[in-house]
Amino acid sequence: MGLEQIGIAFSGLCAVWLTQDKRESRRRWACICGMLGQPFWLYASWKGGQWGIFALCPLYAYAWARGVWTHWLSPYVEARRRPAQAEAMRLKPPNIGVSPAFSHPDH
Repeated sequence: MGLEQIGIAFSGLCAVWLTQDKRESRRRWACICGMLGQPFWLYASWKGGQWGIFALCPLYAYAWARGVWTHWLSPYVEARRRPAQAEAMRLKPPNIGVSPAFSHPDH
């Protein structure tokens, strides 16, 4: 058994196992394990001449990358965006109690 087969088995098993965990804190690691397995899949399919699987590897990587974005990157981006949104809202005057007819600058 080659190193690529061990990598595929270990990362695949971990990814599938973690997708079924009840705890979100563990489930979010499934995409990391899945992404770690992609180089092994690419190498093994290329080495074995399995061009169908080789062609599917980018699609699987994209699917795992969606998980990385959802569980790891987007919370960070949203957290960094919120202070800027809060600052913009603070600087914008509220339209409380203003009639729509009088809210246009020409009126």
